Amino acid sequence: MRKLGLGLVVVLLLAATGGGFAWIQLGDPHYRSEAMLQLYAQPHASADTGTPAAAIPVMLEEADAGAMMREVRNQAVLLRSDELLRKVIQWPSVKKSAWFESFEGDICSAAAVLARRVEAHPVPESTLILVSVQGSDPADSQTLL
Repeated sequence: MRKLGLGLVVVLLLAATGGGFAWIQLGDPHYRSEAMLQLYAQPHASADTGTPAAAIPVMLEEADAGAMMREVRNQAVLLRSDELLRKVIQWPSVKKSAWFESFEGDICSAAAVLARRVEAHPVPESTLILVSVQGSDPADSQTLL
């Protein structure tokens, strides 16, 4: 009986190890492409010429920090919006990707999958947003980003 118990433990350990190994090898590998976006101040029109001034990075000391943080959070949410993701899918480089071709032209399905793979997170105490795209092919992840 003792041999049977030890044998069962060995089999379970081998199965667990083999199962984990098979999952790692056979599972869908994920690659992550990341980018940092910086929010800039809205330029004001020059009183002299009526043309917009150059955009400059917003310094939190110079702006209402609470309002700026809200704007950064809002933009992070908008980066994952269905409307924007559908526009991304229409880019020629995305339409040529193996990722998009796997959807056989179904933009709705592609947008739904992309929504699950895109993340956008505000970086605390800054005007930065970390955007990442996860995928099974590193080139497609970069293209989608």
